[in-house]
Amino acid sequence: MPKQIKKKAVKSPVVKDIKANMILGRIQDFFKARRKNLITIGSLAGAVIVLYLVLAFYNNSLRQEAYALELKGYNYYYGININSSVTEEERWQKALELFKESVKVRSSATALFYLGNCYYKLGDYGNAIKEYNVFTKEFKGEDEILPVVYQKLASAYIKTGQSQEVLSTLGELALMSGGVFKDTALVLEARYYKSIGNPVKELERYRELAKQFPESSLFLEARARIDMEESGKTGEKKEEEEGKEETGKGTVEPVKK
Repeated sequence: MPKQIKKKAVKSPVVKDIKANMILGRIQDFFKARRKNLITIGSLAGAVIVLYLVLAFYNNSLRQEAYALELKGYNYYYGININSSVTEEERWQKALELFKESVKVRSSATALFYLGNCYYKLGDYGNAIKEYNVFTKEFKGEDEILPVVYQKLASAYIKTGQSQEVLSTLGELALMSGGVFKDTALVLEARYYKSIGNPVKELERYRELAKQFPESSLFLEARARIDMEESGKTGEKKEEEEGKEETGKGTVEPVKK
């Protein structure tokens, strides 16, 4: 007898519809149960987006206002498009006010730097030191301006006679960017020691600079000071020897009887 072929059972479309309706019903039940939570989450997300847009607009507005004040400050600081009858001191005083307003609206590295410079030019070294120190804390990553700030800070410390702070600040400068500014720090230390009348320390720094940085643009200054010292010692030695020779020529041996 021929083998009887079994027919595959065909699922009724009604059964499929029932299963689909059951799944759909479960989904609807899921969303109904969590509807309140979903509405809350959606509302929060919307609020966050709106808050972000408001803050972005506000920050941009502050940035523009602060920058406008900065530009006015630059003009007074450098005397650009300013009445020629205005004295330098008056310009710096006006620039100081504008940079203070700019920093108050929104602090930036350049505004804070020039704020310190205005105080420095006006001879208010205490406030200059204060603003430069704020810069070193708030804008530690500003590699383009920070080396100059350290130099200005060291100069302000010199003006106020704070020796330890001078050396500490130049030490920070020497360590910046893996020692890129160490030659500058060394020459500033040498000049500082010269200003306080310490030629031994001055020459130590110049010799260190000449040894470690022969390719530096500051090498010639160091070499010239070292050569001056060495030629001076040579001259002193020569004069001393010549003096001994002259003394020898004038000596008369006693006559032996």
